[in-house]
Amino acid sequence: MANITAKTNKKGLIEFIKESVQTVKDEGLLSRINYTLKGVEKNEAEVAKSDLYDLAKEIMSFIAPAPQPAVENSPKPKLGKKKVAEPVAETPEEAEEEETTEEAPAEEEAPAPEKKTKKVTPKKEKSEPAKVVATDGLTKKDLPMARIFPKEIDHESLGKLVACPDKYHTIQEIREAIEGDKNLIFACYWTKRHIKEFAYGQSYEVPVPKGGFPHDLDTLQALYVCEGIDRIYALSTYTEAMFRFIEEDLVPTECEANDGSKFMMRYSAGLEFEIYEVVEA
Repeated sequence: MANITAKTNKKGLIEFIKESVQTVKDEGLLSRINYTLKGVEKNEAEVAKSDLYDLAKEIMSFIAPAPQPAVENSPKPKLGKKKVAEPVAETPEEAEEEETTEEAPAEEEAPAPEKKTKKVTPKKEKSEPAKVVATDGLTKKDLPMARIFPKEIDHESLGKLVACPDKYHTIQEIREAIEGDKNLIFACYWTKRHIKEFAYGQSYEVPVPKGGFPHDLDTLQALYVCEGIDRIYALSTYTEAMFRFIEEDLVPTECEANDGSKFMMRYSAGLEFEIYEVVEA
């Protein structure tokens, strides 16, 4: 069953509602689903997309299980315990400026006055923050689309994240990784413009950071892999919005920009994302 977001088109909403008949148990909701599907079969054009989207959100609230690992009253999900390398303290010679004295030649009767010189430690260059490379000017799309996700991200609360474009292309791989205590993060491309145009806060009924997401990435922690169906649930570490992904979302798609360059990208109902591993919590 496809992941539903504000970007999902009308056809995707209809397919989602049709598939939900197999999982929804509430009789009242099933009645509305059947009524809507009859209307679609009769004349799809007369059924508004907004009505389909509202029904799809209601269906999601019935079938989405409560995320087990989340802790009550905690704003963010707990991560598994990881060993953290302790920072190596700088030596006094590296941390402070030192003063040295020049000695006078031994054969001179009267030593020259002492001259003090300072050793200045070179300043460390600040590394550029991780950033998504977008397709601005390369495609005919009005909105920028993610083209290259950063290989590594220093996340303010999760730690060091490493991209895994060549791994986790199946639900089983995700299941085995989570059962093996790996922390997997789905990084989704949301610029401030995307947040506003696709109504992130209204769609998921959550507050959104006023300044947007750091690196334009909403980081979702993979929490639960369903047993009977191929579906993964992931929770935003910033907003606590719940997302879901299916197996076909995990397989990268080859894309071509207007300049002829090609790149690989994972999509979930039009949402660009990449999977990362937490390597240093």
